[in-house]
Amino acid sequence: MKLLSFILFYIVNSTKIITNDYPSCKNCIYHKPAFGDNYASSFSKCNKFGNKNIITGVITNKYADNARDDKKLCGTNGTYFVMDNYVEFKRILYYTIHPSTIYIISYISLIILYSTVVTKN
Repeated sequence: MKLLSFILFYIVNSTKIITNDYPSCKNCIYHKPAFGDNYASSFSKCNKFGNKNIITGVITNKYADNARDDKKLCGTNGTYFVMDNYVEFKRILYYTIHPSTIYIISYISLIILYSTVVTKN
């Protein structure tokens, strides 16, 4: 009797994640993480869907979770999902290299280039 009640309890209380086989937005090439937040936060946006202001030219993208909730857009199954093969590399760059570092490297390379041109003439 205990075994039967255990089996019935297990069947009734067992849960299954329905969306487990669907692709994740954080692995898509259209995923744009929210700056300063977790890479897969709910404030991340989808570069595939948005509206362009015809006066200013500013594009406002939809939030990724809203695009996945709407069946006309990407939907739960990820209709427009395209795998990003460099997603891990992008995460490393996103979290480790500060944007100002890129500018500093550019300035240093310009100074080196200028100094080599000046010394050869």
